[in-house]
Amino acid sequence: MDRFTAGYIGHDGYPVTLAGGNSLPEVIVHLPFGDDANSRILEDAFSPGSNATAKIMEAIQKAEGAAGWVREAPYTLEARCVEDGYWKVKWEVSGTTFNDVITSILYRSERFAKQVDDASFGGEQDVAVTDIHVGSRRISAFFATAPKGFEITGLSVGNEFSPEDVETLALMYSNPGDGVTSARLLVSPTAEVEQAARAVEHAEKARLNAVRRASEEGVSQRVLASLAGVSQATIGRWLKGDVN
Repeated sequence: MDRFTAGYIGHDGYPVTLAGGNSLPEVIVHLPFGDDANSRILEDAFSPGSNATAKIMEAIQKAEGAAGWVREAPYTLEARCVEDGYWKVKWEVSGTTFNDVITSILYRSERFAKQVDDASFGGEQDVAVTDIHVGSRRISAFFATAPKGFEITGLSVGNEFSPEDVETLALMYSNPGDGVTSARLLVSPTAEVEQAARAVEHAEKARLNAVRRASEEGVSQRVLASLAGVSQATIGRWLKGDVN
């Protein structure tokens, strides 16, 4: 999966993808407007003070006559090392979910391929599972034989698996020849919005449950309203089961 994609909104309201790449310059080079046009877009997008994303969208809108867009994959894992005093990305994978990123890490890993070779397949289905331990976390990877080695058919990853765990996994399962010494998981703005929304939802549920427990211990609705930052009427509705 490309880290960045660009395109426009079609007449039917659906997005049309024109180009993709692991960087914005790579996206520009892949646009279907010809080398000369792409060179001008590249120069304009990365001139001092320019907003590259906005310039790409403007160029697409001018060429296609429709609203342009640039999107970043929700998650991108960069595996890096230091060369000549600077960080250099040795390899990277992108995906829409943690599982997508984890799957891509495992597919390129010689260590995981060895685990697959050592696993026992059962019955006539030629399916198996192997466990991967990242500190106290565990991933169960389900896979099947395929014409070219194996196919990962599913992952069991706990909700507690964090971005730091994904980074540790990348270091553990990077290949010896990669020379990787660091990994970082990049989260796109849209994914950050989604994560924040989930965090708010979790916090709201935690506050509601805490209010109900405190009420059962005899804390008055007036005090609960002050502690929770809402009106006493709202506390009354919550305790009656109305969470709106």
